[in-house]
Amino acid sequence: MPWRTASALCIALTLAGCATVIKPTDLAKPASSSCIQVPQGVEAHEVKGLLNFKWTTRLASGPYIAERENAEGTFYRAPPGGIYIGRDDIADQAPIPLLPRQFDGGIWLPRDPKAPSRIYTYFSTQEAEIVPVPSGATCDVAVLVPDPQAKGVSVVAFATGGAIGGAAGAVVGRSMNSHSGMSYGQAAGAGVAGGLIGGAIIASLINLDVGKINLMPLNKDPAFQSTLDQLRGSVVPLKPPQAPAPVPAAQ
Repeated sequence: MPWRTASALCIALTLAGCATVIKPTDLAKPASSSCIQVPQGVEAHEVKGLLNFKWTTRLASGPYIAERENAEGTFYRAPPGGIYIGRDDIADQAPIPLLPRQFDGGIWLPRDPKAPSRIYTYFSTQEAEIVPVPSGATCDVAVLVPDPQAKGVSVVAFATGGAIGGAAGAVVGRSMNSHSGMSYGQAAGAGVAGGLIGGAIIASLINLDVGKINLMPLNKDPAFQSTLDQLRGSVVPLKPPQAPAPVPAAQ
C-alpha cells in the first residue's frame, strides 16, 4: 500500500475519533424552518492522536440553514464546503488522497440547553466544492422557497437588495439543491477511492459510508465550544416567500 494512502487512512482514523455515524434518511425534516448566523473567525485548535498533531477546524461565516433534525436536536447546514478540518503541519501541501479538508456539513444544536453543540460533516473521499454565499446574505434576509419534492433543504434565497429578484436573487449551492445529480458527501469520490486503494473490501466499506453524517466528538477548544453553544440563542425562523403584489385592474 503506498505510503500516502496508508498515511491517509491513519489520519482519517484520528480525525474520525468517536464520531457518531448517521444516515441522513433516518432524520426528519425540521418541524419549522430556521437559521443561525455564524460570525467570521470561528475556528478551533486542538491536539489529537498519539503523535500530538495540531489540528484546525474552521467554519465558514454566514447563514446556516436547518436541514434535518432528530429527537435530540437540529442540524444546521453550512454554506457548501463550509467546514474545514485539517492538520496544521500539512496545511500548505496538496490534499492527501482520501483525506479531504473541506467538507459539506454544519452545526448540530441540541434541544437540551446543558448539552454541548457539535460539528457534523458529510462523509466524502474528495474535497467539497466551496460555494460562497453572496455579500449581504444573512438569516435576516433569508427566504425559504419550498419544494414539495425536496428531501431536505431545497432553495434558500437572500433578499440582499430588499426583494427576491427571481433566480438572479437566489443562491442555490450544489449541496442545498435537491435536484442536483450529486448525492450527499459527493459519492462520485467512491470510485476514486477504490482505484487508489486497489482493494475491493476497503473500497466497499468506503462505499457503505459515502454520504452519511459524521457527528463529530466534543471539541476540545473551550473558546470554540463556547461560540457554538452561544449560537443556540441566535436561532431565527426563515421567512416564507412573499406573494407578488396584485396588479391593479385596468380602468
